[in-house]
Amino acid sequence: MRKEEFDLFVKAGLRKEEDVKTIIRSLINWLIDRLYVPDPDLIKVVDNKLVAELGLDKEAINWGHLKCYDVEKAEDRYIAWVNEADPTAYNLQHYLEEWLQKWGWNVKVITEW
Repeated sequence: MRKEEFDLFVKAGLRKEEDVKTIIRSLINWLIDRLYVPDPDLIKVVDNKLVAELGLDKEAINWGHLKCYDVEKAEDRYIAWVNEADPTAYNLQHYLEEWLQKWGWNVKVITEW
């Protein structure tokens, strides 16, 4: 959901402001899921072509458990915590932040083990 749509839902009383954390977490986890492709045996596997295009193949990432687990409100933006990636996984952080910004969300992504 884009930020402007969320704001309209809040204004109309269809969403609560506190729902924003759940929405941001869901968007990040959807973007992470997009980095995989279906597999008949393993259910899903990393999309090596896309991962290489994004420069994520050079970063230390535990692909088996990568996910956003928390979102916090900071003064002027949100902080999203993604576990199972090196704190210096800057390409992953940029990939997630860039899409969120396109959708109107001001979010800083922090990766950690």
